[in-house]
Amino acid sequence: MKAEDLRRAAQQMNQTRPEDMRDMTEKLANTTPEEFAAMKAQADAQMSYAISGAKMLKKQVSEKNVHPILFLRSCFIMQAKFLQ
Repeated sequence: MKAEDLRRAAQQMNQTRPEDMRDMTEKLANTTPEEFAAMKAQADAQMSYAISGAKMLKKQVSEKNVHPILFLRSCFIMQAKFLQ
């Protein structure tokens, strides 16, 4: 984990309501190992999806097959899907 990742996580935690933090903590505390493994698999799949999309966009831009505005729009769409 990089320092920037920790900074981003801290910023997200600062923006999270205390009730939401409590609910997440309770959920994790009551999670079975199987459920935790399933959550990890889902998070890994989302990360893989985001990385694949980023690589595809990078390739398109390097090949100059996409307009910069469309590239930025695609980035925002991917970020929104990733954060859901």
